[in-house]
Amino acid sequence: MIDCFQQIRGNLSAKTLIEARMDSDFFSERVVTMLDEQNIEFTQSVPFERFPALKNYVNENQDWAEYDDEHRFGELDWKPEIGKSTHFRFIAVRKKVKKPIKGPLQLDLFVPDDHTYEYTVILTNKKTQAHAVLMIQCAGRITKPGGVITLTMDGNQTVKNLISIFLTRLEATA
Repeated sequence: MIDCFQQIRGNLSAKTLIEARMDSDFFSERVVTMLDEQNIEFTQSVPFERFPALKNYVNENQDWAEYDDEHRFGELDWKPEIGKSTHFRFIAVRKKVKKPIKGPLQLDLFVPDDHTYEYTVILTNKKTQAHAVLMIQCAGRITKPGGVITLTMDGNQTVKNLISIFLTRLEATA
């Protein structure tokens, strides 16, 4: 991985910021430490199953700030008991999702509007505000399969529209 980033750096100006976004399946303290040492900004989803104390901490100690209609977030004052990544930031994200309805409903007039939450924690070395970190980690991905710019987003229509407008204008100037 380090060879890949060094090759990228070799083809860019020294002032170019390189960023990495990683899902929890690729969580590795060794990798995030290496990225930080190479001055590469990263966001990394943290797998709750590796840190049971983290999930308890999020459930018991979090004040939530609004991100959009579905998401809330908050900086965590939590560090793992072991490891070197203690200077990285942990940002908790709570997403409102519809709770599955179990069993038959008595009347169509009384459909419950019950919600539950999915939780994510992001590990990052970025110095930007937590809101900006969420845009990188949660908002989606931009790909270019077959030469066509494609934007895949996670339900945030406002951000999707703004990025789509930006990409359309960018593509028109190219």
